[in-house]
Amino acid sequence: MPNIAILFASFAQGMERGEDINKRQETLALKVKALALTNEFLAEDFSLIGNDAMLATIHLASLEVSRKY
Repeated sequence: MPNIAILFASFAQGMERGEDINKRQETLALKVKALALTNEFLAEDFSLIGNDAMLATIHLASLEVSRKY
């Protein structure tokens, strides 16, 4: 899911600049888009997308954890 990679880049860019990534408009917009696409993806047959779905979910979860520290 390329949208998650773009979201990671936005997080990293904001952190490097010392910005509050929780309030950065670009990051929030990308996060909304990535979560919406992931939600659609998870609605598919899990036997077909299981591995990819787990990777996408882990990446999104790691963003949330890293954002707090």
